[in-house]
Amino acid sequence: MNIDDALLLIREIPDYPKPGIRFQDITPLLAHGEAFIATTEKFASFADSSTLVAGIEARGFIFASAVANQLHSGFIPIRKAGKLPHITISESYGLEYGVDTLEVHIDAVPKGAKVLLIDDVLATGGTIGAAIELMHRLGAQVTHVLALIEIEGFSNSDMTREIPNEMYHMAWLSMEVPIYKSVFEIVLPKEKKLNYVCNKLHCVPKIREEDKVKIYSWENYDTPKNEHEEAVLDKMDKFAWLMLSTQPDWRKVVKWYEGKTYRRLEANYEVKDQ
Repeated sequence: MNIDDALLLIREIPDYPKPGIRFQDITPLLAHGEAFIATTEKFASFADSSTLVAGIEARGFIFASAVANQLHSGFIPIRKAGKLPHITISESYGLEYGVDTLEVHIDAVPKGAKVLLIDDVLATGGTIGAAIELMHRLGAQVTHVLALIEIEGFSNSDMTREIPNEMYHMAWLSMEVPIYKSVFEIVLPKEKKLNYVCNKLHCVPKIREEDKVKIYSWENYDTPKNEHEEAVLDKMDKFAWLMLSTQPDWRKVVKWYEGKTYRRLEANYEVKDQ
């Protein structure tokens, strides 16, 4: 079986784990021996036995450990915060409304090691970006980043497709750890106008020009730790963030974003006996 046939086994589960989500269920692929082998062999073809294999919690572990076994190499678990027993380093990344954190043991990889990074899903890229940064901080070289599925969601590419030649991006500049200095930069053609709104930071960027581009830069200093609380609706008020778009009419951005997030809930007035 080839990799294309293996991927056909992935099934979509609508409205799971909540209404509006189309969950990509990889368990049929995992349960099919030939499909699982085809997938891990394809991943393993990007490396050799001198390369360590890192997997991101949780489903990335399944593929990364199998690939490491095929390569006769080592496996490195990159986990959510608080799951590893030894001394760790951490890297936080922005979610749609908040932040999350990945950790790895401080001695997980030797300096200069080559690392193949594997996860099951690529959506916004935040998780994989944080994992790459962890490897770089340990002195490792990430040779390849592999994911089984790419999910179209909240990304610049969506707006580029649906509103041609325009972009939208949201950057989080505060995390669940104190930050001495955070910097965000974006490079655009000189003729492009950039619109932006922000919260809890100096909103006016530094602008410099190089050749045919403008470089917009925001800096934030001495950001205190923000406590992440589940089911809290005021995260947009608590965290420092920056929202950018080249679309001159913010109403179009709102309409596009609303189409991505709006969920129609059916009223249910039935009273059930307990």
